[in-house]
Amino acid sequence: DYSVFFLSGMRGRIRRGEDPASAARNGTSDVLPIIVTAGVIVAAGLATLRLASIGFVQTLGPAMAVVVLVSLAVSVTFVPACMRIFCRLMFWPGLREERTRDPLLMRAGSAVRRGIASVTSRRLAAVPTIVVVGGALAIAASGLGFTRLALTPIRGLQDSTPPSRAAAAAEAGFTGGIVAPTEIVLRAPGIALQPKRLRRLSRALADQREVGAVVGAAMAPLPRKYALTFRTRSGDAVRYFVAFRHHPYSSAGIDDLSRLRHAMPGLLSSAGLANVDVLYAGDTALAQETTARVRHDLLWIGLAAAAVNLVLLALFLRSLVAPVLLVGSSALAIAATFGLTTYVLRSIFDTSDLTYFVPLAVGVLLLSFGTDYNLFIVGRIWQEADSRTMGEAIRVAVPRASRAISIAGVALACSFAMLAIVPIAPFREFAVAIGIGVIVDTFVVRTLLIPALLALFGEHSWWPSRRRQTPAPATSPTPAAAADRTSR
Repeated sequence: DYSVFFLSGMRGRIRRGEDPASAARNGTSDVLPIIVTAGVIVAAGLATLRLASIGFVQTLGPAMAVVVLVSLAVSVTFVPACMRIFCRLMFWPGLREERTRDPLLMRAGSAVRRGIASVTSRRLAAVPTIVVVGGALAIAASGLGFTRLALTPIRGLQDSTPPSRAAAAAEAGFTGGIVAPTEIVLRAPGIALQPKRLRRLSRALADQREVGAVVGAAMAPLPRKYALTFRTRSGDAVRYFVAFRHHPYSSAGIDDLSRLRHAMPGLLSSAGLANVDVLYAGDTALAQETTARVRHDLLWIGLAAAAVNLVLLALFLRSLVAPVLLVGSSALAIAATFGLTTYVLRSIFDTSDLTYFVPLAVGVLLLSFGTDYNLFIVGRIWQEADSRTMGEAIRVAVPRASRAISIAGVALACSFAMLAIVPIAPFREFAVAIGIGVIVDTFVVRTLLIPALLALFGEHSWWPSRRRQTPAPATSPTPAAAADRTSR
């Protein structure tokens, strides 16, 4: 997408009659500070994943940050060099075709963009725009109420794979949690010497609604060589294996374990077992702990990523109000993205479960990408505002920048959508979430919400700095103004 911004700037200058070599140089200098800042923001946002409490996520963030920095380095060195060497050939045959194209057809897209910018840039229309767009995003975010975190080591595979087929057959023949029963360990002095109470607890466990099968301590006489399977040599600990009704890695299986843990004190008391230490092991217990940690990390990493974005935006824009508006808009877009992702997964794939690391990685990515596009469009508005009022700057800058952002956003969404080819659920979820997020951010937040917010706050968007506006000479229009008239 950074390459798109460079090429778009050069192409626009060539179309306005500028020498190709000069267009390459000036087009690069126009957007270079914005692109470098945007790339640093994305990389820094991804680096906050290092704060996660899960090792896999800790390594994922810095790895993606390195990818972004390498891509940024290529975009700001190799691409401008190619622009200077190949000049007009970079756009062949597009520039030649535009001369013979129907002017009305060629300018239809520009007219739509200008019309939208003209509406959103006026305070009278800004308020209803913010209300409608904000309401639509809030409705989309309602899907968060159905979003559940889970692990997908088996169900994430294709149905035709041997593990999936075996798990499905085991669930159909026995119970959902049979492929990975949960181990419950009871520790107390001499607990193995209380067979009647242990059998009473076994029956109570089996009677629980979430339990499909129980096997364990004192349930039946066992040969001596198997006795130590369910009790320790000292007799101070025993264990049960509990197969829940639902798949052990799913959110429903995690709920089964949560309900049993909540009921366990009462079950022990009814069985006559007092002062017992209860421990839970197995894959469902692992899934429960993992998702609990991710929910904790989502809060703190989200705050850290937002803080990094706010600081870097404030340094670049020399403002506090605009960064808050931009990050707040991105946060609302992320909530809407995950809500829509949940609706898509429920309607198409018949599940509300989201692999535990997807919200962390996608959330930080979308926050950083959103700030990335925010910075590009607001940076262009800031440049135009040097010689115009805020409303005029929005009407000139947004149509000019939104075309490049739209192309970059679609390219990015399609690139991530290719992850859906990988026949593993986390990749599919990643592709769906990123694709929806980029589209929402590009065509809703960036096109409608951000211009409306800046128009509503007007000059206050610059606070606490003061804008030094340099009026454009009446006899010699600025290049931006001339470009605006040319595009019209």
